[in-house]
Amino acid sequence: MAATGYLWACVGTLGSAAVVDSGSLTSQTVTVRFNSTAVAGTDSVKVLYTSSCGNSLAKAAKLTNVASSSNVPLAPASITIALVNNTCSARVYRYTAPALPVATATASAATGYLWAMPIGTLGATATLDSGLLSGKVIRIRYSSNAAAATGDSIKLRYTSLCGNSLPKAQKLSNAALVGCKSIAPIGKAIATNASEKTMISPNPNNGNFKVVINTGIQANATATIQIVNMNGVVVSQLKAVNNNGVINTEIHDNRLVNGLYMVRYNIGGVSNSIKMMVQK
Repeated sequence: MAATGYLWACVGTLGSAAVVDSGSLTSQTVTVRFNSTAVAGTDSVKVLYTSSCGNSLAKAAKLTNVASSSNVPLAPASITIALVNNTCSARVYRYTAPALPVATATASAATGYLWAMPIGTLGATATLDSGLLSGKVIRIRYSSNAAAATGDSIKLRYTSLCGNSLPKAQKLSNAALVGCKSIAPIGKAIATNASEKTMISPNPNNGNFKVVINTGIQANATATIQIVNMNGVVVSQLKAVNNNGVINTEIHDNRLVNGLYMVRYNIGGVSNSIKMMVQK
């Protein structure tokens, strides 16, 4: 009796993860995709002939799939770094990832990116300036003018349906930026006379903080308080009353983004400032 067709089947634990990629279970040639990276055990593929009088016995062949423990994309080969803003205490670097790789015989195609914020001493001063940590290009702002140290680096991974790649770590390329004015350490006032005392609490804060200033001026004059970013831009300004030589006011500003600021006041010709960090 002449055969009239074919009938394929995949059996076993691995076979249950099989789907037809091209062709059909009744065609002479069928391409099967396995949604499992496990090794084939007793799994097999079977084919039999069909006819008008019934089907033949099946021919079984053991599957040869080997375990694939690294079906994720390969790690990115490199990260392109470019300095785009060289302002004191507000340097901005652009980081660009390579194009997403296609699938190979041993690695799946990448579907996206996953950046990690810079780490290390210089990395601790970094904030995201623009872009997304899942984008191809990001810009990072550094409030430090120091050169990159040995431990300062940025990392990038590819993402895929099979998981994330190993990270590509690249040392930061920041060179020291000279000629910048020094800024007092956090919590230390730049005093204009020895009797003055300025305190911000808490510091760092999330944009909600208290300012206490001993001005030494007994008149109930009005003081101007400004919050200035590291580019010298006044981002917030308010008035406060000097009550018997003390300014004691609370500030709540949810518009402040992560970074360093100077809190500056002026009253009766006397001025002072103190460094503050916002960390949300």
